Amino acid sequence: MVETPDEIIDHIPQYCNGCGTSLSVQTEQFKERRQVIDIPPIKPIVTEHRIYSKQCSCGHCTHGGFPDGVINHVNYGNRITSLIVYLVAYQYISWNRVVSFFEQVFQLSLSQGTIVNKLKSFTRKCEPVYKEIKRRVELSDCVGADETSCKVNGKKNWIWTWQTNCLTYIVNSVTRGYQTVVDNFEQGFPQSISVHDCLSAQFKTPAKGHQICIAHLLRELKFFIEKRNSIWAYKFAQLLRKALKVKQQYGQSGYENRVNQIIQDVKALIELPIYTEDKKLKAFRKRMVKRQNNISPFLYYENVPPDNNASERAIRNVKVKQKVSGFFKTSKGADQFVMIRSVIDTCLKNNGNVFDALSSIQLLPTE
Repeated sequence: MVETPDEIIDHIPQYCNGCGTSLSVQTEQFKERRQVIDIPPIKPIVTEHRIYSKQCSCGHCTHGGFPDGVINHVNYGNRITSLIVYLVAYQYISWNRVVSFFEQVFQLSLSQGTIVNKLKSFTRKCEPVYKEIKRRVELSDCVGADETSCKVNGKKNWIWTWQTNCLTYIVNSVTRGYQTVVDNFEQGFPQSISVHDCLSAQFKTPAKGHQICIAHLLRELKFFIEKRNSIWAYKFAQLLRKALKVKQQYGQSGYENRVNQIIQDVKALIELPIYTEDKKLKAFRKRMVKRQNNISPFLYYENVPPDNNASERAIRNVKVKQKVSGFFKTSKGADQFVMIRSVIDTCLKNNGNVFDALSSIQLLPTE
């Protein structure tokens, strides 16, 4: 309930329900209050701009000018643009349903072409914010990375993300290879621990260190335990779970000794030969021997997570977008979506109001 309602309606009895006597001379006493929250009738506000001219005594005629942004006979304001972006990029609504929404709710007849133009103009204003997110990600001390496939005009593209606790940077690319990393972060992350899956392109990225996702390893080990009855996989999974519990004691007395013991146990187990004909299990052990130094960085840095779940969440919105409103018809449309979505997710990570953030960006001048 709010303390300052917009309207107060008092319900004061006029007659006694018992005998019918008038209560007009009696003093009323407040008993209880209840509130009804509603929205007012929605009607667009139309502002007409008129320009005039005046002629000086010198003979020169001076004309008034229209404000910035008022370039056509009919223009749509900043809040309409912000709402279009909010519905398309945050609520995943398709363009034809956005058109229907404005017709039914606001009695405004927008075309899909208008939506395209509004998204395009908003993206131009959004670009400086997008570049600043990228710059800050590059300077962070821990960066999570992941990628997922995406259909663009029927062809497979790849959506990449690099993110931190407070920032999300997403890009659209035609390749899953290392070239995408070079195109976006040529210097890599020399000050950062990079958290990712075991994709080779991620390992090629220059970084202070690499942490592979423990959650992925545990899922692979679960398969070998349940389907192959591997004792080696069971022991490895137990060590990883023990490491996760030790991480929760970061900074406590004896923490360093417990970490060193786990590292020794993991190293001994990984280098222990396994006698099996299972090619997948052999390949997994070989990968662990090669990447054993990338299993434990999360134990040495407080801000480094043991998994890459945050990065997976950062690109999950692309899958939701595809399921709700279909694939992207053009690469430019995909680029626009990931740029706006980077700003939205960064806003959410910082407990901001998405619509307010989009409205603020819409007020920025176009570069």
